[in-house]
Amino acid sequence: MEAPGNSATLQQSFEPAKWNIALALATSIVLGLLVSWLVTNDWPTSVLRKFGVTARSSRASVWSDVFHTVDGFALIEFTDGRRLRGWPQHFSDTPEEASLFLTQAAWILDDGVPVEIEGPGVLITKGFPIQTISFLAPIPKTAEEMKKE
Repeated sequence: MEAPGNSATLQQSFEPAKWNIALALATSIVLGLLVSWLVTNDWPTSVLRKFGVTARSSRASVWSDVFHTVDGFALIEFTDGRRLRGWPQHFSDTPEEASLFLTQAAWILDDGVPVEIEGPGVLITKGFPIQTISFLAPIPKTAEEMKKE
């Protein structure tokens, strides 16, 4: 048989532990999100670059650096000569994977005429070897598009 008062003591000692566990969980989630945001946005090394401490970024590769920092349409030239233009919405972290998802995509014919691709976009995988990627100035809006705005 239990001694009187033991369950009350156990209940009292458990209450602070619940709050400590909740605080530790919340702290770990917030710290994880903060570190993830800092690294993804290259904040720590961008500050170090400003002071001349390093010339590197915190991203996995130059491929990732370029796609995170350059806004604009990309012109993809494949090793077989085909060309595709589109807005890089999603991309892999490394050039070894070389995956891109382009929205507002169009094949560019030999005479330079774009053939728009219907649908949400085009997924390029490493099965389609990329020779070069050029980033283009924004495509000017047509008079009809400007009227709609």
